[in-house]
Amino acid sequence: MRLKRLDIRGFGQLSGIVDLETGPSSIALLLARNEAGKSTLASAITAALFGLDGNRTRHRKGMTPLERFKPWGGGNYGLELLLDRAGRELRITRDFEQGTTTVHDGTRDITQEFRRGKEVEVGEQLTGLTRVQFALSAFVPQGQIVWDNPSALSEALQRVADSQGGENTAAEAIEVLQSGLDQYSGLMLKSGKVQTEIKRCQEEATKACAQLDELDSRRAELDQQIDRLRQLESESDEARIRRDALRLRRAATDLDFEREALAADDQARARREELVQTLAADPTLERITETVRRDLQARWRRHGMLESDQGKFLGSLESARTRCAKAESTLGAEALQQVPTREQVDELGAWCHAYRDLLAERQGLAAALENEHAKVRAAGFDPVRAEHLATRFGKVDERGRAFLAGLRKQRMDLDDQDERLQERRAAASGELTEVEQDRERRRQRAIVLLSVGSVLAVGGWLATRFIALPAWAGPIPGALIAILGGYLVIGVAGHRSGAESAARLRLDGLGEERQRLDEARYDLQDELDVLAAGIHCSAAELEETWQAWLDLQPHTSGQAVLSERLAHTDHEEARLAAGLESIAPLLGRRPTLDEIDDLYESFKRARASADELTAARSESETAERESRQSAIQVEESVQDLRAQLRELGVELEDDTPLQQAFDRFDERIGRAVDMARIREAELPQLERQLADPQQRARRELRVTELTDYVQTTRSHVEQGLTGLGADGQAQLATLDDPLTEDQLKSELVQLEGDIERRHEASTRQLTEVRSFVERYEREAPVLREQIEELERAARRAGDFAAAVELARDTLDELAQQTHQVWSRELATQTNRTLAAMGSDIGEVTFDDDLNLSLVQRGRRMSGNDTGQALSTGARDLLHLACRLALSNFLSGGGIDLPLILDDPFAHCDDARTIDGMTVLLDSIAPAHQVILLACQRSRYDWVRERIEGSGRIRPLILENGA
Repeated sequence: MRLKRLDIRGFGQLSGIVDLETGPSSIALLLARNEAGKSTLASAITAALFGLDGNRTRHRKGMTPLERFKPWGGGNYGLELLLDRAGRELRITRDFEQGTTTVHDGTRDITQEFRRGKEVEVGEQLTGLTRVQFALSAFVPQGQIVWDNPSALSEALQRVADSQGGENTAAEAIEVLQSGLDQYSGLMLKSGKVQTEIKRCQEEATKACAQLDELDSRRAELDQQIDRLRQLESESDEARIRRDALRLRRAATDLDFEREALAADDQARARREELVQTLAADPTLERITETVRRDLQARWRRHGMLESDQGKFLGSLESARTRCAKAESTLGAEALQQVPTREQVDELGAWCHAYRDLLAERQGLAAALENEHAKVRAAGFDPVRAEHLATRFGKVDERGRAFLAGLRKQRMDLDDQDERLQERRAAASGELTEVEQDRERRRQRAIVLLSVGSVLAVGGWLATRFIALPAWAGPIPGALIAILGGYLVIGVAGHRSGAESAARLRLDGLGEERQRLDEARYDLQDELDVLAAGIHCSAAELEETWQAWLDLQPHTSGQAVLSERLAHTDHEEARLAAGLESIAPLLGRRPTLDEIDDLYESFKRARASADELTAARSESETAERESRQSAIQVEESVQDLRAQLRELGVELEDDTPLQQAFDRFDERIGRAVDMARIREAELPQLERQLADPQQRARRELRVTELTDYVQTTRSHVEQGLTGLGADGQAQLATLDDPLTEDQLKSELVQLEGDIERRHEASTRQLTEVRSFVERYEREAPVLREQIEELERAARRAGDFAAAVELARDTLDELAQQTHQVWSRELATQTNRTLAAMGSDIGEVTFDDDLNLSLVQRGRRMSGNDTGQALSTGARDLLHLACRLALSNFLSGGGIDLPLILDDPFAHCDDARTIDGMTVLLDSIAPAHQVILLACQRSRYDWVRERIEGSGRIRPLILENGA
């Protein structure tokens, strides 16, 4: 592969076209001053082949290469490289600003041949090397020829040999893998052994499985609650259907009412039009005198009223007589000795209602008492004993209950105080005994001193009888001892008298405390005896039954109260039976409670008949009197009307009915009156009855809304009622029956109550179910996920351990094989190149770890010895030879990689520089294109003069360079 031309459109400080083409066995030499852009040119060639890395994650500590080589003066940022590859002239164009890459073969775009996914890998496919491998072999930057640390050469060779990226060695990878087994970071461990992670994951997974099993077991128990919830929902739906049916009936009733109102309004409007037309037909009727008409009408109305009153009086008289006969018959039918008074009837009615309430209360109390007995039996207790205890302790007031509840604690407190008192008394007695014993010991010692002193005094006195001593000298010591003993004997009596008094005072105080405790016990027992006497039992029995009552009390909440109330009903029944004695004179016998309802009805009928008879007789007398007066007034009115009609010119016979005469006279007047009535009354009344447009519009809107509601709701309600069985069919049959608002409210109260109760029950059930379901849905997935995560973590740790062991063994084996191949090839190529360069370094070898060793002047060196023994120039040639060998080996003989050398002979002497240039021309240039970058123009001009065929060194020029 040969590089021909580089068109720099903007790259760092460079811009312009650089001709890179060289002939066979020739070298391209670029001579320029420092900082003129030689290294930038080499980087531009590499960038044209491999691109620039702009990933900041790989360059956190500085600028990325993409940022580093931006044009200094701005403008375009790109390159175009023309090269020859196997007879094909390829043009690589890169626009770093847009991030695009194109490859052309002549005029044909062949970019897709180099595309790998999203990336266009040109250099990788042309050279067979990665960017890093190319930099370690074909491209030798300035300053990377000499290594001060010789082991760095081995490490660099290992990086190229052991990895595609050329960045890590196999030994480092094996070490990292081994440390990964001991410093594994997993789910349960931040850093630790893999087996510990597996064990802990398995333990946590077992715990989580147990918790999940418990949740699943509880989840299975929800079926009963769900069935009950479904039942409640079904019952609520039935109640809602019934409620909707009631509302539908009410809506239908309102719809009928509104329709009737609209129909009545239509009729009123039609009637108004008819009356208006009638008034317009005969306007001459308005000339009839209004005064005459009113006067005659008034007289005629008065006559009619008199005749009506006469008929009413006659009817009232006949009705009163009929009522009298009926009342007398009814009163005679009642088997009573006397007619009861109103007060007696009311009193008997009150007893009757009280007896009914008493029977109902007794029935309810008996049922409630039976329920209480069932609860007691269900709890395993005897209802009779429970009732007995409830009756007994029902007499105990709150103070007594509080006393019994705290009795045991009070006794325990007294026992504790007694025990502590005994301990304190024993301690005080021991202290008193110790004081007395100490005083006795002191008294005995004083007596001994007194005795010894007396004996010594007598002995001293006797000694003066036989020894020449003053008479007073013999008995004085003994006398002193005797006096001391006597003093001690006397003082013993007062010794520790204070301690003894204090001990006795403490004993006395403890005795008083003991007496107070006994008094408290007696008071406690006295209060218990008083409480037991109040409920007629002994104190022992009270304590025993109280504990039994405490066990029974939660199950007999209202049994005693119910029993007392049931007994109270018996007393009330006896009281009512005794009260019936007061009505015995009315019956002539003693009545019973069983016939109280019949007696009450009989008394009411008798009292009502008596009142009716009195009222009827009074009404009959009044009606007869008023009837006679009315007949006189009617006759006077007839004569007056006939006289008035004759005065008005109406011909009347004596036998002409008065009505016929009025009909003749009022024929026209009647029509006039009708017209006036129409104008003054009927039309205004119709106008008032007519609905105003807004009211009619509201009614029509209301009819429309109700019609829509009935139509949309009826099918739903009919379908719902059909599914309710016989009750639903019965209610379905009443859908068309009218329903008032009061009836709707009355029936809705019960339905709403049922719906509310079922809703509350359903809500409670649903809350419980949802609470657990939420807990289940919240915890179960977490537990399952936790179990799966723990199992995955355990498997992952196991797989990691197995993979690490496999990778470690495989890497070790492959590294050994690879290093053996590389060591042979590199040693052969390096020795050949060094010999051609005239180096005094003899045999160069590489071991299996690619560590370098060499022979110089018969001396074998390896490791750091090479860095210390070799000169800088010798190291330059050695490492250049290694890089050339590496490049030749990587090319594999199939790809003639171009070599870009940035001032490789900077530290070599003139002879070695000439030898090195000769090797490059004769051995390297025929197979590889060589581009040499340097800044020492005079030196390389001198070298060109010394090398035969110096025309093979072609100078390069940086056009438009900085």
